[in-house]
Amino acid sequence: MMEKCPILNIYFMRLWRECKLMTFEKRLKKALKKYRIEIKELKKEEFACEEDAEKAVQRWIKKHPRCLLESLDISTVSCRVNGKRGRPKKGEELKTSYVVNPKIIPNETFIQKEKEKLGKFILATNNLSLDPEPHFPQVK
Repeated sequence: MMEKCPILNIYFMRLWRECKLMTFEKRLKKALKKYRIEIKELKKEEFACEEDAEKAVQRWIKKHPRCLLESLDISTVSCRVNGKRGRPKKGEELKTSYVVNPKIIPNETFIQKEKEKLGKFILATNNLSLDPEPHFPQVK
């Protein structure tokens, strides 16, 4: 039921870990779906220069450590200054902006570290011979 780490008083409850793992998997799927939606919104955003576009993607990656940047494509988009539709006239001024097309993948090492933390608890006591089993209720 429980395993004890010999050096530290850290215990693992297997049933508790299994329940937490199932919940973690569900939350991870929802989070990854949410991240894909956020990336789509980031793709729609226009930036003034390439550096701004790169900084925005790096900020997003820093904010979401569960994802890694697989590739990043930055392309230029030109549109008319006055906002009209259609092909611009010869010699008409164009506004150039930059858009990003990042591709993300899940960060398996970070996710694995999160999974390892599930189901652990520390029993702080002076009595080293104390069995934690009767002190914690069983998880259904």
